Amino acid sequence: MLIPEFTPDGGFIDYLERVNPTDKSLYQIPVLGGTPRKLVDHVDSLVTFSPDGSQMAFVRNDGVKGESSLILADPSGAHETHLATRRIGNDIGPFDLPSWAPDGRTITVSVADPASDGLYIHLLNVSVRDGSATSFSPVHWRSLNDIRWLPDGSGMLIAAQERSGAPQQIYWNAEGSGEVRKITGDVNSYLSLSVGSDSRSFLAVQSDINVNVWVGLPGTTPMPPCKSPPEEWTASAVSLGPPTAALSIKETSGTAIKSGWSMPTAPRPTK
Repeated sequence: MLIPEFTPDGGFIDYLERVNPTDKSLYQIPVLGGTPRKLVDHVDSLVTFSPDGSQMAFVRNDGVKGESSLILADPSGAHETHLATRRIGNDIGPFDLPSWAPDGRTITVSVADPASDGLYIHLLNVSVRDGSATSFSPVHWRSLNDIRWLPDGSGMLIAAQERSGAPQQIYWNAEGSGEVRKITGDVNSYLSLSVGSDSRSFLAVQSDINVNVWVGLPGTTPMPPCKSPPEEWTASAVSLGPPTAALSIKETSGTAIKSGWSMPTAPRPTK
């Protein structure tokens, strides 16, 4: 089950199920259990519902045509309408993470466009009336995991990465504003959001990754972990120096070394 979402009446959960490595379908199952039923084929995003619950929206990508479309449909999946279409390719990314605005007039989506500073992801407002797109705010991001409108319309909660190598935190950004307020400030990353109807509470999925380094001689049982690198790191390469030297941990991006960290090694085991 991928990206579950409660229906507006709270009686069902809509979710994506992968049918092959490149394709997903939207299914629905009663909250109290039962047999799932398929609603829509070829869905490439979570679903979002209009404030009155009469419509849903989702993204469908077509790699052959090089297009990404924002689709409107009934909650049952019937009566699809292509609201907006975007050309994709050459660092131009598809629509993603649709979130219907509380006033019902726009659907906010994330998109990616070329940027020399690497902050290529930003948000667009797509008009429900005519499909035209305008900028949600001037803020750009390194990566985005989720976006959710606050029901009171005061702004958007965003699970995002500000720069390469930083943990993905939760932020608040008001429509049209370059001001960003950081809600969390720890070394974990946040992957998914859900906002309470009172706009005063939210749930988030937190990712906590531990990396341990083991030292030992070939053919022997490794010693217990020496020490973990800083928690915000993803260790992708290690190098062990002479016995009196240090163990060096390197974080890499492709073939470029971005940063390094070292620690004294534990005493080597003897035969």
